[in-house]
Amino acid sequence: MRSFITALQFLTRIHLVRQENLTAEDFGRSTRFFPLVGAVLGALYLLVALACLAFLGLPSYTGKAILVLLP
Repeated sequence: MRSFITALQFLTRIHLVRQENLTAEDFGRSTRFFPLVGAVLGALYLLVALACLAFLGLPSYTGKAILVLLP
């Protein structure tokens, strides 16, 4: 779990816990979770896109602007 959190914090601005004593080995172990972090972010963007366009009925340009601002 620590490696996944390290990967998430390294690839995004999401900081779940404060990790002060990370080593190069910790970052090395976290690289195997990079695809999982990408899948989680992709699923999050998909949910936001569906919420904006399908459920809220926003115009497509507004939904696209929200998706650009989401990261």
